Amino acid sequence: MTNHSFTTRIAQIRPIPMKVLIVDDHALIRDALSRVLTSLEPDTIVLEVAEPRFVLETIEREPDLDLVLLDLALPGMCSPE
Repeated sequence: MTNHSFTTRIAQIRPIPMKVLIVDDHALIRDALSRVLTSLEPDTIVLEVAEPRFVLETIEREPDLDLVLLDLALPGMCSPE
C-alpha cells in the first residue's frame, strides 16, 4: 500500500460527529454558540441546558460528550473559587 492510497482511504472515512453540551442561561448565547459550532462542522451534535440542575442529569444521560461549554457565572452555580 502506498502512502497516497492510505491518505485517500483515510479521507473517505467519515469522522464521528462531535457531541457538545452548551450550558448557559441565556438562549441567545446558546443559539449563537450552537450556530458557530454547526457552521464549522455540520455533523456536530449540540445539546443545550439552561439550568444548572439539569447539567449532571444530561451528562449522565449523554456520557459520550466530547466538550462541555459552561457559563461559570450561571445563576445557581457555586463560585469557581
